[in-house]
Parts: sequence; C-alpha cells; structure tokens
Amino acid sequence: MYAALSVVLLAVGCTCVTVQINWPPSAPAPQSPDSVRRVYGGNFTPVYGSVVAGSGSQPISCAGGNVTVQNSYVELKVPYLSQTPNPGDIGFRGNLFKSNTVTGATTPISNAEFLLRGTFSLTKYSCCTNVPGSQYEVGSTNTPGLYYKFKAYWMPTFTPPGPTEKVYLTGSWTQQ
Repeated sequence: MYAALSVVLLAVGCTCVTVQINWPPSAPAPQSPDSVRRVYGGNFTPVYGSVVAGSGSQPISCAGGNVTVQNSYVELKVPYLSQTPNPGDIGFRGNLFKSNTVTGATTPISNAEFLLRGTFSLTKYSCCTNVPGSQYEVGSTNTPGLYYKFKAYWMPTFTPPGPTEKVYLTGSWTQQ
C-alpha cells in the first residue's frame, strides 16, 4: 500500500510548504483615534507598546500602599485598547518581553524591573505581584466583565528599554 501511495505522490507531484511565524508580530495598521478595539472573553491577546521616557519618579497606588516607580512607562494597548476576562476568570498571569526593532532579538524582562498595573476604570486598578518562584511572571486578581488596560512602569533602579525596542505583554486569564 505504501509503495502505491509513493507512486501516486510521485506521479502527482509534490509541493513544499514553508510556514514562518514571526515573533513578535509586526505592528498592525494604526487605528483611527475614534475607534475602540476590545477583546471580549477568550484567551488574553498579546499587546505591545513603546516606552514613554520620563525623568524622576512618582508613587503609584497599589493595594497595600504606594510603590515608587520611574516616570518612564509603556502603555500596552496595541492591537487592542482593552480586554475583558471570561466569566469565571478571576485572575491574570503574564510576562513582559522586549524586542529590538533593528536586530529582532527578543528577551524576557525580569519581574524585578517593572510594576504592571491593570486599569479597569478611571479610578480603579489592580497592581500585579511577582509569581512566587518565577523570575519573569506576574499575576493579579481581576473582575470578569470589566475592560482592562495595562501599563508597565519601571522600578527606580532599572533602565527601561530604549527607543529601538518594543515591549510586549503575553499572558492568560485564569480561574484562580
């Protein structure tokens, strides 16, 4: 049977297909200012942005008090301005990566270098904490049905990624 199948394949011809996956994905077309793109439920969709450089530091309110961070940050909202967890998903776990737009090199960012904050209204937010035993992963609790936007701030003793680097947030909504 295999010999017959080989003959048929040789007689018909063979096509070679190459699948290439580029990570991180290339930037999508810019969105118009009046459009709002959101993801409703499902897995968390990776988002990215560029660092907005600032000088000095500021206190950021988190549960349990303030955390001092640099005035350098990145709004992680491309290609989606906000995302909504599934019903029953009460947690989030994620990682930050930086990708050099010149060389294409992508490396994870240690969770000691940044504070990731999810905002779900003008005055409500959730700061992620480091996942025990992980050098890169952070997590937080969340409320299903709310729209979450993420912003990463750099801790005072670390240098944020430079102008030729984009920052990516990958992760997932979790049920714990």
